[in-house]
Amino acid sequence: MIPALEFYTYLTGNPFVAELPERVRRQYVATYQRDYNPKVFDELYSEQLEAIEAGRRLEMAVYAYFRRFTGAPFRKANGDVWRGQIENAERSGPETYLRVEEVEDFLRKGLSTKQSDSTPIKLGDGELSAWELLFLMPKRALGDSKDLGLCDITRYCAVGRMDRQMMTHALATGKSKQSSPCMVQATKIAP
Repeated sequence: MIPALEFYTYLTGNPFVAELPERVRRQYVATYQRDYNPKVFDELYSEQLEAIEAGRRLEMAVYAYFRRFTGAPFRKANGDVWRGQIENAERSGPETYLRVEEVEDFLRKGLSTKQSDSTPIKLGDGELSAWELLFLMPKRALGDSKDLGLCDITRYCAVGRMDRQMMTHALATGKSKQSSPCMVQATKIAP
């Protein structure tokens, strides 16, 4: 079992779970976008854990996400399923858990858009697996396209192949305006 709040970043890509002052949030975004160093996400993760443990309020997006989440039952630390309204689980935040295999089953059966691209590309003399590609990107991670958003590439669950248009845009960012840090970071660090 993993705390539900940790699953939030894995499922959405959004590393902002606890409310932070806007200046702090802007600083994390600016620091990351300066050189796309993924170590920023470890620092942010640590600060988020400290904020949650200190009782800081969660981002409204987190409450909304888990209010709509029906993929797996919310559980207590002892493994028992939460009974009653989801609001009970939301108020308990750090004491609310999800079982990994139940979430994986939900993603496999009910949310195909969050499945990593794993089907090989057929070639004339064999096939090319996704892991052999030079450019991969987070699949359907929408957080970085919103104001003051980032996609935590170190904690996101689904990886996809870049199509030709997206790859051309990402590689041409030196001459055109960069529109998605998530896309560019994938081109800079993905093997």
